[in-house]
Amino acid sequence: MEINQTWDSNHYWTNNKYPDDLEYFTSLQPALVYAVTIDLDSGISEYFLNPIGHSHYSGKNGLLYTDLTTFTTALQIAKKIIVRVSPR
Repeated sequence: MEINQTWDSNHYWTNNKYPDDLEYFTSLQPALVYAVTIDLDSGISEYFLNPIGHSHYSGKNGLLYTDLTTFTTALQIAKKIIVRVSPR
């Protein structure tokens, strides 16, 4: 799952970081990617997604970047993300 908030700047992701990239200019902190491994045979009905990385700063490729040390408010967009699995 990917989450992003437009105009979400911080001390690292600023308006002038990539001045020639208009896609970056409206986004600032890149989209965060959340994931969880689900085992359908475990009997567990709720799984909590965790941030595992982020997208390219302007979405130019499909790579996952795992360094989240420069992210601040973007990590606070979602307090908890739950996937509920129905029994088979």
